[in-house]
Amino acid sequence: MSAVGDEDWEDLDAGLPADEPVPMPAAPVRVAPAPATPGPPAAPARLRFEEVALTVTVLPGTVTGLGRDPEWAPGTAAALAAHPTVSRRHASVAVAQDGTATVTEEPSTAANGTRLNGVDLIPGRPYPLTDGDRLQLGARIGCVITLGRGQGRPGRAEAVQG
Repeated sequence: MSAVGDEDWEDLDAGLPADEPVPMPAAPVRVAPAPATPGPPAAPARLRFEEVALTVTVLPGTVTGLGRDPEWAPGTAAALAAHPTVSRRHASVAVAQDGTATVTEEPSTAANGTRLNGVDLIPGRPYPLTDGDRLQLGARIGCVITLGRGQGRPGRAEAVQG
């Protein structure tokens, strides 16, 4: 192979004006992805207890305890205090930021069980909730789950008007 001399470059430069720079390929342009468009905020879950005239609202991103322990379940403790089949720390309801909700029976504390639509829950395992589900704590206390509708006061219990 022969060595490349200055005369070889003259052929390449022959078509360009002497006073203009040699065009360089453009660098790739990096385009930042468009920011995600936030969807509507997720709605809270509402638990309407039938026997004790109580509605509990669980906001997205929070967990609410259900039971008779006033420190652990402040939204339900007073209303459930007279119901010994509900444990002090019976179950909890969690609502994720996207609005999906789960219920978990607390391990080794819910002596009388928790049922979701008539099915006994395994303690410590979260179960998905859907709109219209029926949750039962112990033998006598039940509530209906409402997802994606209504307004409520955050983390608070509300009296249900008959």
